[in-house]
Amino acid sequence: EHFVILEILKLNSYLKLDLELSYYRTESGIEVDLIIETPERKLIALEIKSTDGPKLNHIASLNAFKKDYPEAHCYLIANNPRPQLLEGVDVIPWNMIRKLIFQR
Repeated sequence: EHFVILEILKLNSYLKLDLELSYYRTESGIEVDLIIETPERKLIALEIKSTDGPKLNHIASLNAFKKDYPEAHCYLIANNPRPQLLEGVDVIPWNMIRKLIFQR
């Protein structure tokens, strides 16, 4: 988790992307690891897991976030070998994070 967030911080700084970075946590304890807001006001929510076998429980917090922010693009960043879709959430390998940042 820490590594991926640092990579995004680095890209944001070096490339002057002007992304606003935060996290999401509710009073009930639901949290999303990283929320990115672009200069165009687009929201990107990232949950970061080290697993190579994403499961439904890994996207529960993203689904909760999506209920509050339906316009957000939600991604599970994992150690899987290739992108996949899990119940409507894009699961992407951590090494594709750069593509995610630039596709905005």
